Amino acid sequence: MSITKYEVFLKSVELGSFTRAGEELNITQSGVSHTVAALEKELGLHLLIRSKGGVTLTADGAALLPHMQALCEEERKLQEKAQELRGLDTGTVRIASFTSVAVKWLPQILTGFRSLHPGVEFRLLTSHDDRQTERMVMNGEADCGFLCLPAELDVDCEMLHRDRWKAVLPAGHPLAGRKVFPTEALARETFIRPEEGSDFEVAGILERLGIRPAEVYTVQGDETILAMVSAGLGVAVMPELMLENCAYPLAACSLEGNFTREIAVCVKDREAVSRSTRLFIEFTKAWVEQNV
Repeated sequence: MSITKYEVFLKSVELGSFTRAGEELNITQSGVSHTVAALEKELGLHLLIRSKGGVTLTADGAALLPHMQALCEEERKLQEKAQELRGLDTGTVRIASFTSVAVKWLPQILTGFRSLHPGVEFRLLTSHDDRQTERMVMNGEADCGFLCLPAELDVDCEMLHRDRWKAVLPAGHPLAGRKVFPTEALARETFIRPEEGSDFEVAGILERLGIRPAEVYTVQGDETILAMVSAGLGVAVMPELMLENCAYPLAACSLEGNFTREIAVCVKDREAVSRSTRLFIEFTKAWVEQNV
């Protein structure tokens, strides 16, 4: 059974556009439109609303979407299992990751892995928080994911690295040379924190330190926070991993207290992962042990 029509439909939904779906699938916009129209005729249902702004799901399309996703996922697993039985290191590994691992670890990990297993392809899925990573792994959208423990859902995790939280200051800050940044000084500084919804770890650290900064900037994105601190607009609390090979002139000090996060890699079921995913996780564990 050909699942191409379902893949075309899913890509159109994902990107919200026949044109963009065609560009990614390397087929024409009219080819995408014709394929979706044929699928709608076959099912006897109207699946997408077409407009100048793109395409969106109808109620019937939304109801069928998870079934088409499951069908394509099972086809992918079938093909990877057949390749595994033939002894081939091929397939696609879909990785969900938060920013610091995606930026600081994955480029080197993927380069090293591809040199050993050039037939394996990767798709990196950006995750805004650990709960999203868990959901992506559990619903089959990602084959594995990087998150900080503890996990809330029943994902299978292996701890990789314990990452320390640091006070981050402008390079010219009067206390930049301190080994430990005084808590009372942190309370007086203008504080730059992540946007609401992704700031729970930072909020927990401030609460444990018993401080409430007098003035706060709320910012989206770790790189923006680093740029603002470097410009002298305030201080921040960030994980040490994000500070490695930082392009901005900054200083980092320890906090008064042992604040760490445990970075782990997770899968839905360790016994059921594909060969390519298993090889990637084994390589990642060895790389972290040797390089971090």
